[in-house]
Amino acid sequence: MTHELIGKKVLVTTTGWFIAPDGKQYRALFGTLKAVSESSKTLGFSISRNHTNYFFEIGKMKLMGCQVLYMIECESVNQGSTTTYTEKDGKAIEYSIPTTIYVTE
Repeated sequence: MTHELIGKKVLVTTTGWFIAPDGKQYRALFGTLKAVSESSKTLGFSISRNHTNYFFEIGKMKLMGCQVLYMIECESVNQGSTTTYTEKDGKAIEYSIPTTIYVTE
């Protein structure tokens, strides 16, 4: 259960890209899970039923519950480049990209 992870470091994969305070786009977030709260507590008002009704507070960021795809407890993440692949003429081509994990305090 999620409440068992409060106070622990987690890696969260999001359903979509987001822009972090550094101006870059990311697909995952790493930090300490501080709380899981209803939207009325996080935003100060209740939102319609067609939107998320809870938020995850991870480090200094608040993430809408509907954006959480995967969550795993872990102590550290790779902040360097990573390898990915594309296909050209039926062959796999390997190349490096910057990390897509945003680390928050």
